[in-house]
Amino acid sequence: MLIEQHNAHSNLVFALEQQLKGSRESLSRLQHQWDQRKLLYGRQLAECQQQENLIEKLTKQRDALRAQHEAFLEQMGKAFLGPLSQLQVADFEEIRSYRAPPESVVQVTDALCDLFHRETGWASAKQLLCTEDFYQELVVFPKEKMTDSEMIKLSLALKAPGMSDAALRAVSIPAASLAAWLWAVLCYGLAQRRGLPTGLLLRQVEATLAREQARLAHYHFQAQEILKYDLSLSKKLEDAQAAHRHVVENLHQAKCGQYHKWPIKAALLTPMDSWTTELQVTSPSQSAHPRFHFCTTAPTLCFSLSHSALRPLPSSLPARPSNGALPTGLHTLWSLPLQKLKGHCTTVLGDALLCSAAVVYLGPFPPARRQELLDKWLALSRGCQETLGPDDVAQALKQTQKSVVMPPKNPLLSTRSPFSLLSLLSSKSQQFQWDRDLKPQAKSARLAGLLLRSHTHYFSCRWPLLLDPSNQALIWLNPLPLEETRCSAPGPTEGRGKGFKRNQGKEPKEEDTEEEDVDSDEECEKTKEQEAEERGNEEEQEEKEQEEDEEEEETERQEPVTQAPPPPHLHIFSGSDPELGPQLREAAASGQPVLLTNMELGLECPELQWLLQREQLSPPQVQPGFCLYLSTALCLSALEKVLGCELLKGLNVLDLGMNMEILEEEMLHEILCVECPELESHWQDLKIRFLDTWEAVEAAEERLLTMLLLQNSKHQKPAKFLRGIVRAQAGLCQLRVHCEELEELRLQEAASCAPYRRVVWHGMAIVKALSPLQNLLPLFCVSPENCLAATRRALNSMKREIHHREELPCHLLQLKRQLTRQLLGSAVATLGLTQVPLVGALGALAVLRMARKAPELERLALWPGLAASPSTDHRKLVSGVARPAWLGPRAWHECGVLELLPPFAGLCASLAGHSSVWQAYLSLPSTVLGPAPGPGTDPLSLLQKLILWRVLRPECLASALAAFTTSILGRPLDENLGTSTIPFEQSQATQPVLILLPPPGHPTASLHPLTVIQKLAAKHEQVCTQPLSHRATELLRAGMGCGAPLPAFSWIFLDYSGTFEVICGGQKHLEVIALGSEAWDPVSAVVGTLRQAMHKGHWLVLENLVSDLELELPLAQQVSRNVATVHRDFRLWLIVSAEAVASLPAILTQHSMPVFWDQSLELGHVLVDSVELAQQGLSVQPPARVLPLLLLHGLLLHRQLYGMKLQAHRGRW
Repeated sequence: MLIEQHNAHSNLVFALEQQLKGSRESLSRLQHQWDQRKLLYGRQLAECQQQENLIEKLTKQRDALRAQHEAFLEQMGKAFLGPLSQLQVADFEEIRSYRAPPESVVQVTDALCDLFHRETGWASAKQLLCTEDFYQELVVFPKEKMTDSEMIKLSLALKAPGMSDAALRAVSIPAASLAAWLWAVLCYGLAQRRGLPTGLLLRQVEATLAREQARLAHYHFQAQEILKYDLSLSKKLEDAQAAHRHVVENLHQAKCGQYHKWPIKAALLTPMDSWTTELQVTSPSQSAHPRFHFCTTAPTLCFSLSHSALRPLPSSLPARPSNGALPTGLHTLWSLPLQKLKGHCTTVLGDALLCSAAVVYLGPFPPARRQELLDKWLALSRGCQETLGPDDVAQALKQTQKSVVMPPKNPLLSTRSPFSLLSLLSSKSQQFQWDRDLKPQAKSARLAGLLLRSHTHYFSCRWPLLLDPSNQALIWLNPLPLEETRCSAPGPTEGRGKGFKRNQGKEPKEEDTEEEDVDSDEECEKTKEQEAEERGNEEEQEEKEQEEDEEEEETERQEPVTQAPPPPHLHIFSGSDPELGPQLREAAASGQPVLLTNMELGLECPELQWLLQREQLSPPQVQPGFCLYLSTALCLSALEKVLGCELLKGLNVLDLGMNMEILEEEMLHEILCVECPELESHWQDLKIRFLDTWEAVEAAEERLLTMLLLQNSKHQKPAKFLRGIVRAQAGLCQLRVHCEELEELRLQEAASCAPYRRVVWHGMAIVKALSPLQNLLPLFCVSPENCLAATRRALNSMKREIHHREELPCHLLQLKRQLTRQLLGSAVATLGLTQVPLVGALGALAVLRMARKAPELERLALWPGLAASPSTDHRKLVSGVARPAWLGPRAWHECGVLELLPPFAGLCASLAGHSSVWQAYLSLPSTVLGPAPGPGTDPLSLLQKLILWRVLRPECLASALAAFTTSILGRPLDENLGTSTIPFEQSQATQPVLILLPPPGHPTASLHPLTVIQKLAAKHEQVCTQPLSHRATELLRAGMGCGAPLPAFSWIFLDYSGTFEVICGGQKHLEVIALGSEAWDPVSAVVGTLRQAMHKGHWLVLENLVSDLELELPLAQQVSRNVATVHRDFRLWLIVSAEAVASLPAILTQHSMPVFWDQSLELGHVLVDSVELAQQGLSVQPPARVLPLLLLHGLLLHRQLYGMKLQAHRGRW
């Protein structure tokens, strides 16, 4: 025994010495690599410095050549614009007035015809002079593109006899002015050829500078990569030094005799060939009982055997395969998990702080702002300077900067990298369960779900208020989180840990086996016959023990198991329920959580007001398991008006509003179901198979861990136990391989979905571009339902016969166009035809962004402007550049801010130095489509020109937007739309239709919506007619004559003066009440009419709706009623001016369907409106007499009220 211990100790010392030798070699190798990398990094920095010096010299040379070239161009421009300014439009009229012009005039016009590639002669010249916008063609004449032959021909023509200026002036002054313009073109061409070497040299220097800058960027990138590698190498060097010190310490302890435990050899479950060798070695007769030590880190599971249990390989057995790795020490095996765990221990404080801050503060923000704020928190924790206020311009500028940012050595607060709230607040198994429950897969939506499911809501002093227009709360709260279930329904104490009873009851048997280990050497001297007998006895004993185990399992099954009480059920109540008070009190007393939808409709409930005072609640009225989730469909901006500041301060707001990622997945689902249903079904099948396989992997890991926990040496021999472990591990490896195969299939399916996903990205770009309209028009809402409906309309308009795979890109391109048209057309139909220019401009901007031709900074420069950012308030303008007199201070300041963008660098200097050229360009009516004298040599894009026109000519923004939209989208958006209509199909009995009229005096206030409502009433079928009120009956009889019988009126209209008009026809009942009239019934009669119409299914129109406390409550009750208590045919129409919306109850406006009643500015729609007005007249005229009058009426109305619309059509496309 002593000899064996001595040998073991000697082997240990020898192994540690070899390990020390290897550690020294590794340390020296890493140190050598570190020294070489330092030299390489130094050389790379030197090359960067040399390249920067070269670029500085080239930049100086470029600037000098550019200044010389610009001065030359300015001289040429002045020489050309001088004669051009002498030309007047009246000059062309005088020249065209000649019937038989003099010969010198013909010579001038012949030279002009040659210049415009027309036939010579007076007839051709007269036709050229009569061209529309001929003066503009002279202004934008491409004089730079003239060839040498054209220059020679023009020179000979101008030097002909009789072509001098004095001779021409004696004959015709306009002809002399036109000849002066031809001389200016000739001089411009000659001067351009003289300056051609300078221009070529400038372009050559600019090309060289661009190459050298690209090379410098490449050098910087290489330096950054070298620095990153050096950082990782330094980390490896530190780890190697720590390992070396650890080995030296172990060797010192071993030599001094301070090792009290035998070293542990780990046996990893894979590769399996090592287990096969161990099973061949360990036979039942010669193997002692192993002492197992296990350690788990999902998904890796391993166990280790003590050194005394492993026997040396006999010479008769085959050697271990070359590909099977030998077991190594625990330190080597668990180095990476231990390092990861140590890193998590160092970041636990920062992770906990950021997670708690996210739960408390991120709720009210939309998904994009949540991520932005979280990124700023992470930057602050790293020690970076960051402003927490929202500043999109500063964020975009930060993303465009390409400087190498060194990580701080000492951060203020250590956090995980990469940091993920989903991985910290949730687990992978929970995420897979959410996938199986078909919960939204968007990360931002799941983060909102985690914030909602946080158990802190049960202990906070404020109830959660959910902004949930899409009813997402029920998806995330069903089922309730386990933390809430555990705190509200404590489980039973009986039977806990019952699975370990069998192992605990057999511990004495294990102690007996340990005593048998002492005599293991004596057992090795037994004969073969004794071994055979013992084997037979052991087999019999195993059978008996197996029978005993089965009996114990049967008795355990027969024992009664105390089941835990069912988890608390989430009660869903509505704020419009008349029984809300008793329901809330009962749920609070029983400790059941409640989700209260439309909570703003139940604010009059005393029980709700009592529960909102959370700090004053206590048992027994409110049990600990009670939690009140308040839900509303209102937007964040309307909460203050509806709830009030004091109530809002006592609530935790959580925004579950429209999520762009969820809408993207739903839109992709709609497209795949129609365009490629087999791909969608295959994708869903793969998801289910992957989830099933992952659950099987988790179950196999759980079984393997249970085998290690419940193993018993008395009942099961080591060889048999190892065989069971190998079989379990084989099944686990097979399941993991299957998971990997499914993941590869998922990647292939994702690649197949990529073309359709790009179509979805295009549609989502349109939706995101239209979203800012919700801030401009508060009642306008970009809802997911409308977006999906537009997607379905686009799909229905497509022909899906794709015979070849090559046709798919063309088909998807057409689908993109249809989707763009449907989304923009839906917005136009909702907002009204007067908003077509704004909607079209936003759609065109989205198309440019998808084509990567509209960077975020340029989009912000267009709207709301870079000057609106706090980061640009204190920016200094270019020194030494004086503001031109024709530019205002605000425009000049914004031009200075625009120089932050590379395309606008040097804009202020160009405006100051070339004022005449800029003024001539800005005076053209071609807006963004004309040539722009940009500050640089590269031409400006359409968006960049539009930004300049917004800054320099804001009064021409309407025409600039129209030109921009037409050049990107093509056909107008409203070409297939008719006059203003009311979307009756989308109306509901419990949702009033709020018609917003334009303010008085607005040019579009020409057609009243009552005409459209009358047509809808004529088409809608109803079975009963509402009797008139007593006051209405008296008024009618007074107007028709005493005792006159009342006809079957279809609807009654009373205007503001109390007069009335009877319109007969049909059996459909529609009653119109004009509020604010003294001649009409009191408010009580109006309320009675409202309630009677609700029950009988009549239509009621309230004209001139104003804020009235007596009328607000019945209208709010009508909004809050269930569908079962309101007749399905009932409709409530509210007509109010757009200026008076703020005076209406917020609950009414937020729960109504808005209709923006605006008319089109197009002449075609004006004519259609005129025809409809004529058809409503009492007298019918012949068409031959009516049509000319209608055409004249439409033209006069269009000229009088829509003159500004003509500005958009003056440009040449």
